[in-house]
Amino acid sequence: MSNTSTAKGRLKIKKGAKVKKFNPDKYLSADFIGAAIMECLLNNDPEGIVELLTIYLEEHNKVDFLKKAQVPRSTIYQAFKHKNPTIRTLAKVMSAAAH
Repeated sequence: MSNTSTAKGRLKIKKGAKVKKFNPDKYLSADFIGAAIMECLLNNDPEGIVELLTIYLEEHNKVDFLKKAQVPRSTIYQAFKHKNPTIRTLAKVMSAAAH
């Protein structure tokens, strides 16, 4: 078994390896998500938009974020379940992320 194999869903790291804590906010900034969503729109990729928003919300406190965006949780869950958020929902989420 190598030092990087998985056991029970956990990754074994080589002893003495230098590991840094990962901060998703550094990579999932509102600017990055906005640019990625624009890229999805330009490439006619609505599924990509839903995937990006799902990832963004998973990395943030969904309840607090959605309160800030003034979007009911049920709206977000239904939009992601059917993979078809309205432009209004998308605008509210992006506006909250930017502020």
